[in-house]
Amino acid sequence: MRRIVVRQTVSDLRRDVRQHWRTVIAGTVAMPGRLYGLVIAVWLAATLLVWRSNLLQAHDDTLAHLVIARRLLDSLEPGLGQLGVVWLPLPQLLLAPVVAIDPIWHSGLAGALLGLVYLQAATGALYRTGRILGGQACAWVAVAVFLTNPNTLYQFTTAGAEAPALMFTCLCAAAVANALAGFRRGDPRPGMIIAASGAASGAILSHYAGWALAAIAGLVLVGGSYFWLRRRRRRITEAVSIAYTITPVNAALLWLLYNLIVFDNPLAFIRGEHSSSAIVSDLAARGIIPTAGGLPPEAGHPWLALTTYVQAAVDVNGLLLTALAGVGVLVALLRVRGQPQNLVLLALAAPSLYYLLALALGQAVIVNRAASPEAFLNVRYGGLMAPLVALSLAALVTPFGRHARIAGAAVAVAALGSTISQFREPMGPVTVAEAAVQQRAAAPSYEAAVWLANQHRGGLVLMDDIAQSGSKVIMVSGGRPLRQYVDASTLRLWREALVQPPPNVAWIVVKGADARDRDSDRVRNTLIRDGRIDDYSLSFENDEILIFGR
Repeated sequence: MRRIVVRQTVSDLRRDVRQHWRTVIAGTVAMPGRLYGLVIAVWLAATLLVWRSNLLQAHDDTLAHLVIARRLLDSLEPGLGQLGVVWLPLPQLLLAPVVAIDPIWHSGLAGALLGLVYLQAATGALYRTGRILGGQACAWVAVAVFLTNPNTLYQFTTAGAEAPALMFTCLCAAAVANALAGFRRGDPRPGMIIAASGAASGAILSHYAGWALAAIAGLVLVGGSYFWLRRRRRRITEAVSIAYTITPVNAALLWLLYNLIVFDNPLAFIRGEHSSSAIVSDLAARGIIPTAGGLPPEAGHPWLALTTYVQAAVDVNGLLLTALAGVGVLVALLRVRGQPQNLVLLALAAPSLYYLLALALGQAVIVNRAASPEAFLNVRYGGLMAPLVALSLAALVTPFGRHARIAGAAVAVAALGSTISQFREPMGPVTVAEAAVQQRAAAPSYEAAVWLANQHRGGLVLMDDIAQSGSKVIMVSGGRPLRQYVDASTLRLWREALVQPPPNVAWIVVKGADARDRDSDRVRNTLIRDGRIDDYSLSFENDEILIFGR
Protein backbone atom coordinates (compact mmCIF):
# COMPACT_ATOMS: atom_id res chain seq x y z
CA MET A 1 0.00 0.00 0.00
CA ARG A 2 2.82 2.38 0.90
CA ARG A 3 4.57 1.64 -2.42
CA ILE A 4 1.38 2.55 -4.30
CA VAL A 5 1.14 5.85 -2.38
CA VAL A 6 4.80 6.70 -3.11
CA ARG A 7 4.36 5.93 -6.81
CA GLN A 8 1.24 8.09 -6.91
CA THR A 9 3.11 10.92 -5.16
CA VAL A 10 5.99 10.73 -7.66
CA SER A 11 3.50 10.66 -10.53
CA ASP A 12 1.74 13.73 -9.15
CA LEU A 13 5.09 15.50 -8.74
CA ARG A 14 6.08 14.79 -12.33
CA ARG A 15 2.72 16.04 -13.55
CA ASP A 16 3.05 19.20 -11.47
CA VAL A 17 6.57 19.85 -12.79
CA ARG A 18 5.41 19.38 -16.39
CA GLN A 19 2.46 21.67 -15.80
CA HIS A 20 4.73 24.23 -14.11
CA TRP A 21 7.09 24.40 -17.08
CA ARG A 22 4.19 24.53 -19.54
CA THR A 23 2.93 27.55 -17.61
CA VAL A 24 6.36 29.19 -17.62
CA ILE A 25 6.86 28.60 -21.35
CA ALA A 26 3.34 29.78 -22.16
CA GLY A 27 3.99 32.93 -20.14
CA THR A 28 7.40 33.80 -21.58
CA VAL A 29 8.11 32.56 -25.11
CA ALA A 30 4.94 31.01 -26.56
CA MET A 31 3.68 32.76 -29.70
CA PRO A 32 1.36 32.05 -32.64
CA GLY A 33 2.60 29.56 -35.21
CA ARG A 34 2.59 32.17 -37.98
CA LEU A 35 5.00 34.28 -35.93
CA TYR A 36 7.52 31.41 -35.85
CA GLY A 37 7.43 31.37 -39.63
CA LEU A 38 7.76 35.16 -39.80
CA VAL A 39 10.84 35.12 -37.57
CA ILE A 40 12.48 32.41 -39.70
CA ALA A 41 11.75 34.37 -42.88
CA VAL A 42 13.13 37.62 -41.44
CA TRP A 43 16.23 35.87 -40.06
CA LEU A 44 16.85 34.10 -43.37
CA ALA A 45 16.56 37.34 -45.35
CA ALA A 46 18.87 39.17 -42.94
CA THR A 47 21.44 36.35 -42.95
CA LEU A 48 21.48 36.10 -46.74
CA LEU A 49 21.90 39.86 -47.07
CA VAL A 50 24.75 39.95 -44.54
CA TRP A 51 26.38 36.86 -46.10
CA ARG A 52 26.22 38.36 -49.60
CA SER A 53 27.77 41.55 -48.21
CA ASN A 54 30.54 39.40 -46.67
CA LEU A 55 29.86 40.86 -43.21
CA LEU A 56 29.11 37.73 -41.16
CA GLN A 57 32.46 38.01 -39.39
CA ALA A 58 33.50 41.54 -40.28
CA HIS A 59 33.45 43.00 -36.78
CA ASP A 60 36.59 42.68 -34.64
CA ASP A 61 34.60 41.58 -31.59
CA THR A 62 32.70 38.98 -33.60
CA LEU A 63 35.99 37.41 -34.68
CA ALA A 64 37.24 37.46 -31.11
CA HIS A 65 34.16 35.59 -29.86
CA LEU A 66 34.59 32.97 -32.58
CA VAL A 67 38.28 32.48 -31.76
CA ILE A 68 37.69 32.20 -28.02
CA ALA A 69 34.91 29.65 -28.54
CA ARG A 70 37.08 27.57 -30.88
CA ARG A 71 40.05 27.68 -28.49
CA LEU A 72 38.06 25.88 -25.82
CA LEU A 73 38.60 22.67 -27.83
CA ASP A 74 41.15 23.55 -30.53
CA SER A 75 44.30 25.04 -29.00
CA LEU A 76 47.77 24.05 -27.84
CA GLU A 77 46.35 24.60 -24.33
CA PRO A 78 42.58 23.94 -24.61
CA GLY A 79 40.21 24.38 -21.69
CA LEU A 80 38.11 26.90 -19.81
CA GLY A 81 41.16 29.08 -19.24
CA GLN A 82 40.79 30.16 -22.88
CA LEU A 83 37.62 32.08 -22.00
CA GLY A 84 39.85 34.98 -20.98
CA VAL A 85 38.69 37.98 -19.02
CA VAL A 86 37.39 40.61 -21.46
CA TRP A 87 34.01 39.03 -22.21
CA LEU A 88 31.63 37.07 -20.05
CA PRO A 89 31.70 33.32 -20.73
CA LEU A 90 28.21 32.21 -21.77
CA PRO A 91 28.20 33.42 -25.43
CA GLN A 92 31.47 31.57 -26.09
CA LEU A 93 30.31 28.43 -24.29
CA LEU A 94 27.15 28.38 -26.42
CA LEU A 95 29.23 28.92 -29.57
CA ALA A 96 31.80 26.21 -28.81
CA PRO A 97 29.87 23.14 -30.13
CA VAL A 98 28.97 24.99 -33.33
CA VAL A 99 32.43 26.37 -34.18
CA ALA A 100 33.88 22.88 -33.67
CA ILE A 101 32.56 22.14 -37.19
CA ASP A 102 35.26 23.41 -39.56
CA PRO A 103 33.09 24.70 -42.47
CA ILE A 104 30.86 26.61 -40.05
CA TRP A 105 33.90 27.92 -38.15
CA HIS A 106 35.63 29.34 -41.23
CA SER A 107 32.44 30.71 -42.83
CA GLY A 108 31.25 32.68 -39.80
CA LEU A 109 27.83 31.00 -39.93
CA ALA A 110 28.11 29.86 -36.31
CA GLY A 111 26.77 33.15 -35.01
CA ALA A 112 23.94 33.21 -37.54
CA LEU A 113 22.80 29.66 -36.72
CA LEU A 114 22.66 30.39 -33.01
CA GLY A 115 21.14 33.75 -33.87
CA LEU A 116 18.00 32.04 -35.18
CA VAL A 117 17.47 30.41 -31.78
CA TYR A 118 18.16 33.68 -29.98
CA LEU A 119 15.83 35.64 -32.28
CA GLN A 120 12.98 33.14 -31.92
CA ALA A 121 13.24 33.24 -28.13
CA ALA A 122 13.58 37.04 -27.98
CA THR A 123 10.66 37.63 -30.34
CA GLY A 124 8.45 35.15 -28.49
CA ALA A 125 9.28 36.84 -25.19
CA LEU A 126 8.52 40.29 -26.61
CA TYR A 127 5.21 39.00 -27.97
CA ARG A 128 4.21 37.59 -24.57
CA THR A 129 5.28 40.79 -22.79
CA GLY A 130 3.28 42.89 -25.24
CA ARG A 131 0.22 40.71 -24.61
CA ILE A 132 0.62 41.24 -20.87
CA LEU A 133 1.07 45.00 -21.25
CA GLY A 134 -1.97 45.58 -23.42
CA GLY A 135 -3.22 42.72 -25.54
CA GLN A 136 -2.82 41.43 -29.07
CA ALA A 137 -2.28 44.79 -30.78
CA CYS A 138 0.49 45.70 -28.33
CA ALA A 139 2.16 42.35 -28.86
CA TRP A 140 2.29 42.75 -32.63
CA VAL A 141 3.55 46.33 -32.34
CA ALA A 142 6.46 45.17 -30.17
CA VAL A 143 7.29 42.41 -32.66
CA ALA A 144 7.02 44.75 -35.66
CA VAL A 145 9.33 47.36 -34.15
CA PHE A 146 11.88 44.74 -33.12
CA LEU A 147 11.95 42.82 -36.40
CA THR A 148 12.11 45.87 -38.68
CA ASN A 149 15.24 47.32 -37.07
CA PRO A 150 18.17 46.39 -39.35
CA ASN A 151 20.70 47.14 -36.63
CA THR A 152 19.01 44.69 -34.28
CA LEU A 153 18.72 42.01 -36.94
CA TYR A 154 22.41 42.31 -37.80
CA GLN A 155 23.29 41.36 -34.23
CA PHE A 156 21.40 38.08 -34.68
CA THR A 157 23.47 37.14 -37.73
CA THR A 158 26.87 37.43 -36.05
CA ALA A 159 28.68 35.84 -33.12
CA GLY A 160 28.71 38.90 -30.85
CA ALA A 161 27.57 38.97 -27.23
CA GLU A 162 24.63 41.27 -27.97
CA ALA A 163 22.36 38.57 -29.47
CA PRO A 164 22.30 36.27 -26.40
CA ALA A 165 22.14 39.35 -24.17
CA LEU A 166 19.04 40.56 -26.02
CA MET A 167 17.48 37.11 -25.77
CA PHE A 168 17.98 36.86 -22.00
CA THR A 169 16.81 40.46 -21.56
CA CYS A 170 13.55 39.73 -23.38
CA LEU A 171 13.02 36.46 -21.49
CA CYS A 172 13.59 38.22 -18.17
CA ALA A 173 11.17 40.99 -19.16
CA ALA A 174 8.44 38.49 -20.08
CA ALA A 175 8.77 36.65 -16.77
CA VAL A 176 8.88 39.87 -14.71
CA ALA A 177 5.84 41.33 -16.49
CA ASN A 178 3.92 38.08 -15.99
CA ALA A 179 4.80 37.98 -12.30
CA LEU A 180 3.79 41.62 -11.79
CA ALA A 181 0.47 41.02 -13.54
CA GLY A 182 -0.11 38.14 -11.13
CA PHE A 183 0.73 40.32 -8.12
CA ARG A 184 -2.19 42.62 -8.95
CA ARG A 185 -4.54 39.63 -8.72
CA GLY A 186 -2.97 38.40 -5.49
CA ASP A 187 -1.07 35.57 -7.20
CA PRO A 188 2.68 35.50 -6.37
CA ARG A 189 3.42 33.29 -9.42
CA PRO A 190 6.60 31.62 -8.09
CA GLY A 191 7.25 29.93 -11.44
CA MET A 192 7.59 33.30 -13.14
CA ILE A 193 9.87 34.62 -10.41
CA ILE A 194 12.15 31.61 -10.86
CA ALA A 195 12.01 32.04 -14.65
CA ALA A 196 12.99 35.71 -14.27
CA SER A 197 15.82 34.63 -11.99
CA GLY A 198 17.13 32.13 -14.55
CA ALA A 199 16.93 34.63 -17.42
CA ALA A 200 18.67 37.28 -15.33
CA SER A 201 21.44 34.78 -14.58
CA GLY A 202 21.88 34.16 -18.29
CA ALA A 203 22.09 37.91 -18.85
CA ILE A 204 24.70 38.23 -16.08
CA LEU A 205 26.91 35.63 -17.76
CA SER A 206 26.40 37.09 -21.25
CA HIS A 207 26.88 40.86 -20.99
CA TYR A 208 27.87 43.26 -18.23
CA ALA A 209 24.72 45.29 -18.87
CA GLY A 210 22.95 42.14 -17.67
CA TRP A 211 24.21 42.85 -14.16
CA ALA A 212 22.22 46.10 -14.11
CA LEU A 213 19.21 44.30 -15.62
CA ALA A 214 19.30 41.62 -12.92
CA ALA A 215 19.53 44.20 -10.14
CA ILE A 216 16.70 46.42 -11.39
CA ALA A 217 14.45 43.46 -12.25
CA GLY A 218 14.94 42.18 -8.71
CA LEU A 219 14.06 45.56 -7.21
CA VAL A 220 10.94 45.75 -9.38
CA LEU A 221 9.79 42.28 -8.31
CA VAL A 222 10.45 42.87 -4.63
CA GLY A 223 8.80 46.31 -4.73
CA GLY A 224 5.86 44.93 -6.67
CA SER A 225 5.32 42.10 -4.21
CA TYR A 226 5.39 44.56 -1.30
CA PHE A 227 2.84 46.99 -2.75
CA TRP A 228 0.42 44.59 -4.48
CA LEU A 229 0.56 41.37 -2.42
CA ARG A 230 -0.90 42.90 0.72
CA ARG A 231 -1.78 39.68 2.54
CA ARG A 232 1.23 38.29 4.40
CA ARG A 233 3.19 41.15 2.83
CA ARG A 234 6.42 40.68 4.76
CA ARG A 235 6.65 36.90 4.33
CA ILE A 236 5.84 37.03 0.63
CA THR A 237 8.30 39.86 -0.01
CA GLU A 238 11.04 37.88 1.72
CA ALA A 239 10.13 34.78 -0.29
CA VAL A 240 10.22 36.72 -3.57
CA SER A 241 13.60 38.22 -2.64
CA ILE A 242 15.12 34.83 -1.86
CA ALA A 243 13.56 33.00 -4.83
CA TYR A 244 14.79 35.62 -7.26
CA THR A 245 18.26 36.48 -5.96
CA ILE A 246 19.81 33.05 -5.35
CA THR A 247 20.57 32.17 -8.98
CA PRO A 248 21.79 35.60 -10.21
CA VAL A 249 24.02 36.06 -7.17
CA ASN A 250 25.55 32.64 -7.74
CA ALA A 251 26.07 33.45 -11.43
CA ALA A 252 27.98 36.61 -10.51
CA LEU A 253 29.99 34.75 -7.86
CA LEU A 254 30.84 32.07 -10.42
CA TRP A 255 32.44 34.70 -12.66
CA LEU A 256 34.36 36.19 -9.73
CA LEU A 257 35.57 32.72 -8.77
CA TYR A 258 36.73 32.03 -12.33
CA ASN A 259 38.74 35.26 -12.33
CA LEU A 260 40.28 34.33 -8.98
CA ILE A 261 41.27 30.82 -10.07
CA VAL A 262 42.59 31.71 -13.54
CA PHE A 263 43.98 35.22 -12.99
CA ASP A 264 44.56 35.28 -9.20
CA ASN A 265 42.26 38.29 -8.93
CA PRO A 266 38.46 38.12 -8.61
CA LEU A 267 38.23 41.59 -10.18
CA ALA A 268 40.62 40.93 -13.07
CA PHE A 269 37.80 41.71 -15.51
CA ILE A 270 37.61 45.25 -14.08
CA ARG A 271 41.24 46.20 -13.52
CA GLY A 272 43.40 43.38 -14.84
CA GLU A 273 46.03 43.53 -17.58
CA HIS A 274 43.52 42.59 -20.28
CA SER A 275 40.39 44.13 -18.74
CA SER A 276 38.03 46.50 -20.50
CA SER A 277 39.62 49.52 -18.83
CA ALA A 278 43.07 48.39 -20.02
CA ILE A 279 41.75 48.07 -23.58
CA VAL A 280 40.19 51.55 -23.41
CA SER A 281 43.47 53.00 -22.12
CA ASP A 282 45.37 51.29 -24.93
CA LEU A 283 42.98 52.63 -27.58
CA ALA A 284 43.38 56.13 -26.14
CA ALA A 285 47.18 55.86 -26.00
CA ARG A 286 47.35 54.76 -29.65
CA GLY A 287 45.08 57.58 -30.81
CA ILE A 288 42.38 55.25 -32.11
CA ILE A 289 39.62 56.98 -30.10
CA PRO A 290 39.03 60.68 -29.31
CA THR A 291 40.56 61.75 -26.00
CA ALA A 292 40.58 64.65 -23.58
CA GLY A 293 43.63 64.76 -21.35
CA GLY A 294 44.64 61.27 -22.45
CA LEU A 295 41.26 59.75 -21.51
CA PRO A 296 37.97 59.25 -23.36
CA PRO A 297 35.87 62.45 -23.13
CA GLU A 298 33.19 60.66 -21.06
CA ALA A 299 35.61 59.48 -18.35
CA GLY A 300 34.75 61.31 -15.13
CA HIS A 301 31.76 63.09 -16.72
CA PRO A 302 28.51 61.18 -16.03
CA TRP A 303 26.27 63.61 -17.93
CA LEU A 304 28.42 63.38 -21.04
CA ALA A 305 28.48 59.59 -20.62
CA LEU A 306 24.67 59.51 -20.54
CA THR A 307 24.30 61.74 -23.59
CA THR A 308 26.83 59.62 -25.49
CA TYR A 309 24.85 56.47 -24.80
CA VAL A 310 21.52 58.10 -25.61
CA GLN A 311 23.00 59.22 -28.94
CA ALA A 312 24.11 55.64 -29.61
CA ALA A 313 20.58 54.42 -28.84
CA VAL A 314 19.18 57.02 -31.24
CA ASP A 315 21.66 56.01 -33.95
CA VAL A 316 20.63 52.36 -33.63
CA ASN A 317 16.88 52.70 -33.07
CA GLY A 318 16.11 55.90 -34.97
CA LEU A 319 15.28 59.37 -33.64
CA LEU A 320 11.51 59.19 -34.18
CA LEU A 321 11.07 55.76 -32.59
CA THR A 322 13.32 56.64 -29.64
CA ALA A 323 11.37 59.85 -29.00
CA LEU A 324 8.03 58.03 -29.23
CA ALA A 325 9.40 55.34 -26.91
CA GLY A 326 10.16 58.02 -24.33
CA VAL A 327 6.54 59.12 -24.49
CA GLY A 328 5.45 55.50 -24.20
CA VAL A 329 7.47 55.04 -21.01
CA LEU A 330 5.81 58.08 -19.44
CA VAL A 331 2.33 56.88 -20.45
CA ALA A 332 3.01 53.40 -19.07
CA LEU A 333 4.35 54.67 -15.74
CA LEU A 334 1.36 56.98 -15.28
CA ARG A 335 -0.89 53.90 -15.52
CA VAL A 336 1.24 51.71 -13.27
CA ARG A 337 -1.15 51.74 -10.29
CA GLY A 338 -3.67 49.65 -12.19
CA GLN A 339 -1.08 47.92 -14.39
CA PRO A 340 1.97 47.00 -12.29
CA GLN A 341 3.36 45.01 -15.22
CA ASN A 342 4.33 48.35 -16.78
CA LEU A 343 7.18 48.53 -14.27
CA VAL A 344 9.04 46.05 -16.45
CA LEU A 345 10.05 49.03 -18.61
CA LEU A 346 12.26 50.24 -15.76
CA ALA A 347 14.20 46.98 -15.88
CA LEU A 348 14.60 47.28 -19.64
CA ALA A 349 16.22 50.70 -19.16
CA ALA A 350 19.11 48.97 -17.33
CA PRO A 351 21.63 49.29 -20.23
CA SER A 352 21.49 53.09 -19.95
CA LEU A 353 22.44 52.88 -16.27
CA TYR A 354 25.23 50.42 -16.96
CA TYR A 355 26.77 52.45 -19.77
CA LEU A 356 26.46 55.68 -17.79
CA LEU A 357 28.72 54.06 -15.18
CA ALA A 358 30.97 52.19 -17.63
CA LEU A 359 31.65 55.24 -19.79
CA ALA A 360 32.13 57.57 -16.82
CA LEU A 361 34.55 55.12 -15.17
CA GLY A 362 36.55 54.45 -18.34
CA GLN A 363 35.40 50.83 -18.57
CA ALA A 364 33.87 51.25 -22.04
CA VAL A 365 34.11 53.50 -25.06
CA ILE A 366 31.55 54.60 -27.64
CA VAL A 367 32.39 56.80 -30.60
CA ASN A 368 29.06 57.68 -32.20
CA ARG A 369 28.20 59.39 -35.46
CA ALA A 370 28.06 62.81 -33.82
CA ALA A 371 31.69 62.48 -32.71
CA SER A 372 33.02 60.81 -35.86
CA PRO A 373 30.72 60.38 -38.89
CA GLU A 374 32.98 57.81 -40.57
CA ALA A 375 35.06 56.21 -37.80
CA PHE A 376 32.44 55.38 -35.16
CA LEU A 377 33.02 52.57 -32.68
CA ASN A 378 30.79 50.39 -30.48
CA VAL A 379 27.61 52.24 -31.48
CA ARG A 380 25.97 48.80 -31.43
CA TYR A 381 25.83 49.08 -27.62
CA GLY A 382 22.79 51.29 -28.14
CA GLY A 383 21.04 48.24 -29.58
CA LEU A 384 20.57 46.82 -26.09
CA MET A 385 17.77 49.38 -25.73
CA ALA A 386 15.83 47.77 -28.60
CA PRO A 387 13.51 45.75 -26.29
CA LEU A 388 12.68 48.90 -24.32
CA VAL A 389 11.93 50.84 -27.51
CA ALA A 390 9.73 48.03 -28.85
CA LEU A 391 7.71 47.55 -25.66
CA SER A 392 7.44 51.29 -24.91
CA LEU A 393 5.90 51.81 -28.33
CA ALA A 394 3.59 48.88 -27.61
CA ALA A 395 2.59 50.51 -24.32
CA LEU A 396 1.89 53.73 -26.20
CA VAL A 397 -0.85 51.91 -28.13
CA THR A 398 -2.66 50.63 -25.01
CA PRO A 399 -4.62 53.80 -24.06
CA PHE A 400 -6.33 53.84 -27.48
CA GLY A 401 -8.60 50.98 -26.39
CA ARG A 402 -10.73 49.73 -29.27
CA HIS A 403 -8.69 51.89 -31.64
CA ALA A 404 -5.46 50.18 -30.58
CA ARG A 405 -5.16 48.41 -33.92
CA ILE A 406 -5.23 51.71 -35.79
CA ALA A 407 -2.64 53.18 -33.43
CA GLY A 408 -0.57 50.02 -33.78
CA ALA A 409 -0.68 50.29 -37.56
CA ALA A 410 0.55 53.89 -37.30
CA VAL A 411 3.47 52.79 -35.12
CA ALA A 412 4.28 49.98 -37.55
CA VAL A 413 4.36 52.50 -40.41
CA ALA A 414 6.68 54.70 -38.34
CA ALA A 415 8.94 51.69 -37.72
CA LEU A 416 9.03 50.91 -41.43
CA GLY A 417 9.86 54.54 -42.17
CA SER A 418 12.68 54.39 -39.64
CA THR A 419 14.05 51.29 -41.38
CA ILE A 420 14.00 53.04 -44.75
CA SER A 421 15.75 56.08 -43.28
CA GLN A 422 18.46 53.82 -41.84
CA PHE A 423 19.22 52.44 -45.29
CA ARG A 424 19.22 55.95 -46.75
CA GLU A 425 22.06 57.01 -44.45
CA PRO A 426 25.31 57.59 -46.40
CA MET A 427 26.87 54.43 -44.92
CA GLY A 428 23.65 52.52 -44.24
CA PRO A 429 22.44 51.20 -40.85
CA VAL A 430 25.02 52.25 -38.27
CA THR A 431 25.81 48.81 -36.82
CA VAL A 432 26.29 47.31 -40.27
CA ALA A 433 28.33 50.34 -41.34
CA GLU A 434 30.62 49.94 -38.32
CA ALA A 435 31.30 46.33 -39.28
CA ALA A 436 31.97 47.34 -42.89
CA VAL A 437 34.44 50.01 -41.76
CA GLN A 438 36.32 47.47 -39.65
CA GLN A 439 36.33 44.96 -42.50
CA ARG A 440 37.87 47.49 -44.88
CA ALA A 441 40.51 48.35 -42.29
CA ALA A 442 41.34 44.63 -42.00
CA ALA A 443 41.83 44.13 -45.75
CA PRO A 444 45.63 43.61 -45.39
CA SER A 445 44.97 40.94 -42.74
CA TYR A 446 42.54 39.12 -45.06
CA GLU A 447 45.18 39.23 -47.79
CA ALA A 448 47.75 37.74 -45.41
CA ALA A 449 45.24 35.08 -44.27
CA VAL A 450 44.56 33.97 -47.85
CA TRP A 451 48.30 33.74 -48.55
CA LEU A 452 48.92 31.72 -45.38
CA ALA A 453 46.02 29.37 -46.19
CA ASN A 454 47.67 28.58 -49.52
CA GLN A 455 50.97 27.57 -47.90
CA HIS A 456 51.00 23.81 -47.45
CA ARG A 457 54.05 23.65 -45.22
CA GLY A 458 53.14 22.63 -41.67
CA GLY A 459 54.58 23.91 -38.43
CA LEU A 460 53.44 26.43 -35.85
CA VAL A 461 52.63 30.11 -36.39
CA LEU A 462 53.96 32.67 -33.89
CA MET A 463 51.86 35.84 -33.63
CA ASP A 464 50.87 38.44 -31.04
CA ASP A 465 47.11 37.97 -30.96
CA ILE A 466 46.47 40.82 -28.52
CA ALA A 467 48.38 43.62 -30.21
CA GLN A 468 47.45 42.70 -33.76
CA SER A 469 43.96 43.91 -34.60
CA GLY A 470 43.94 41.59 -37.62
CA SER A 471 45.23 38.49 -35.82
CA LYS A 472 41.72 37.07 -35.42
CA VAL A 473 41.17 37.48 -39.17
CA ILE A 474 44.27 35.39 -39.84
CA MET A 475 43.17 32.73 -37.35
CA VAL A 476 39.66 32.39 -38.76
CA SER A 477 40.55 32.73 -42.45
CA GLY A 478 44.10 31.35 -42.45
CA GLY A 479 42.99 27.78 -43.10
CA ARG A 480 44.83 26.29 -40.11
CA PRO A 481 43.60 24.80 -36.83
CA LEU A 482 44.15 27.04 -33.81
CA ARG A 483 46.41 24.42 -32.24
CA GLN A 484 49.01 25.54 -34.78
CA TYR A 485 49.18 29.07 -33.34
CA VAL A 486 51.54 30.19 -30.58
CA ASP A 487 50.25 33.37 -28.95
CA ALA A 488 49.43 34.82 -25.54
CA SER A 489 46.65 32.25 -25.08
CA THR A 490 49.34 29.52 -24.90
CA LEU A 491 51.26 31.21 -22.13
CA ARG A 492 54.14 28.77 -21.53
CA LEU A 493 54.98 28.30 -25.21
CA TRP A 494 54.47 32.01 -25.82
CA ARG A 495 57.07 33.02 -23.25
CA GLU A 496 59.56 30.49 -24.58
CA ALA A 497 59.01 31.61 -28.18
CA LEU A 498 59.62 35.27 -27.31
CA VAL A 499 63.08 34.29 -26.06
CA GLN A 500 63.87 32.08 -29.06
CA PRO A 501 61.36 30.50 -31.44
CA PRO A 502 61.52 26.69 -31.14
CA PRO A 503 62.32 24.62 -34.26
CA ASN A 504 58.67 23.72 -34.90
CA VAL A 505 57.68 27.39 -35.39
CA ALA A 506 57.60 27.64 -39.19
CA TRP A 507 56.01 31.09 -39.55
CA ILE A 508 56.26 34.40 -37.69
CA VAL A 509 53.58 37.05 -38.30
CA VAL A 510 54.25 40.66 -37.26
CA LYS A 511 53.08 44.17 -38.01
CA GLY A 512 54.84 46.02 -40.82
CA ALA A 513 56.90 49.18 -40.43
CA ASP A 514 54.02 51.41 -41.58
CA ALA A 515 51.33 49.81 -39.39
CA ARG A 516 49.81 52.19 -36.85
CA ASP A 517 50.02 49.78 -33.91
CA ARG A 518 53.41 48.26 -34.78
CA ASP A 519 54.99 49.47 -31.52
CA SER A 520 52.62 47.32 -29.43
CA ASP A 521 53.51 44.11 -31.31
CA ARG A 522 55.52 42.11 -28.78
CA VAL A 523 56.82 39.61 -31.33
CA ARG A 524 58.15 42.44 -33.48
CA ASN A 525 59.65 44.23 -30.48
CA THR A 526 61.43 41.21 -28.98
CA LEU A 527 62.44 39.13 -31.99
CA ILE A 528 62.60 41.30 -35.11
CA ARG A 529 64.31 44.33 -33.58
CA ASP A 530 66.82 42.18 -31.71
CA GLY A 531 67.64 40.13 -34.80
CA ARG A 532 66.73 36.77 -33.27
CA ILE A 533 65.21 35.35 -36.44
CA ASP A 534 68.31 34.96 -38.61
CA ASP A 535 67.11 31.55 -39.82
CA TYR A 536 63.85 33.08 -41.13
CA SER A 537 63.33 34.99 -44.36
CA LEU A 538 60.60 37.42 -45.40
CA SER A 539 57.97 35.41 -47.30
CA PHE A 540 55.00 37.81 -47.45
CA GLU A 541 54.60 41.57 -47.15
CA ASN A 542 51.86 44.14 -47.57
CA ASP A 543 51.05 47.55 -46.05
CA GLU A 544 50.26 46.08 -42.62
CA ILE A 545 51.57 42.52 -42.29
CA LEU A 546 54.95 40.80 -42.58
CA ILE A 547 55.22 37.00 -42.56
CA PHE A 548 58.60 35.36 -42.09
CA GLY A 549 59.10 31.71 -43.01
CA ARG A 550 61.78 29.29 -41.84
